[in-house]
Amino acid sequence: MEEFYATINIDAPNLRDYLSEWQHFYNWERIHGSIGMPPIDRFFALIDNTPFWEEVIEKYDQSSEIFREQNYQLDQRLVELK
Repeated sequence: MEEFYATINIDAPNLRDYLSEWQHFYNWERIHGSIGMPPIDRFFALIDNTPFWEEVIEKYDQSSEIFREQNYQLDQRLVELK
């Protein structure tokens, strides 16, 4: 958002329109350094391999879940004891 606000007058009467245009540019056209493409291209690249919620629920096995302590040092001690 800093990129957007650095280029716009926040008192502009059509600020919402400018923001909508920016969001479209940001998500559909702007290359993001971490993924090397616009986010929408990454979305479509992954959509066929992304399961629907029902499939995730069906395959989830809570007994295989590893619960971690938020306290890192305590968590490490518990791992050592196991």
